[in-house]
Amino acid sequence: RGPAAGGPSSALQKCLKDMEGRQYPAYKDLSGDGWDIDGRSMTVFFDKVQGDAYAPPSWVRVRVPMRAAGFPKACVTDSKVANTALCDFVTRVLSDLLRGGGGTDWTQAVSGGSWSSSKGGDLQIDTPGQYVIERTSVVANAEFVEARVTLALPARGRSVEGYRAADIVGGLCDAVEKSLFFSALDSKALRQHVESVEDQHALRQQLASLSLVAFVGNGAVLPRKSGVDDRPMTRQDSPNLVLFQ
Repeated sequence: RGPAAGGPSSALQKCLKDMEGRQYPAYKDLSGDGWDIDGRSMTVFFDKVQGDAYAPPSWVRVRVPMRAAGFPKACVTDSKVANTALCDFVTRVLSDLLRGGGGTDWTQAVSGGSWSSSKGGDLQIDTPGQYVIERTSVVANAEFVEARVTLALPARGRSVEGYRAADIVGGLCDAVEKSLFFSALDSKALRQHVESVEDQHALRQQLASLSLVAFVGNGAVLPRKSGVDDRPMTRQDSPNLVLFQ
């Protein structure tokens, strides 16, 4: 077999490969101290490992030191609103990458290319809807930025699929490199996202004093994609889309 996704195998990936064919509880050996990923400035933690392939998925964290992540201090520690917006942006990018997207256009439906399967292997993060609120899916502070995901560790029957698990971990590390490092992100899009959230917060603070209950910005897209999809409608969805004025 060739190396797992993400280039040369890390110690974690080698450990997973060595588990190939063992009984499913062998995965419990992953918990405890974090696994440093060689040459990638990140550490993977298995906080809760599922007991079998049919149990709720395992809880996994990937932590990147802030000195390596390089996010601006203004977005991390200077303002709680900016910090919430930053974590929301990173969550959306990582979610899109894990679902097989490019991490840049959250309005488009994504099909195929993800790590999902019918028997384990499903890798997910809590995907935000249209609201930007404080969450724990991504945490950023002066010391580190951290993503928290769930992973259904793969199995064949009740035996470990170690090589496939190593591939999935490699794919997770690839996605983290494209989302939890400032240099990998679209800095202009991130700045616009943070400024938009800060503007909304400032406007909401003024509503009570003006005896208002809400506001709608000119150019806003009010229609949603569907009754079960709260993403904004696009011209691709309907050429008759009319912006609010």
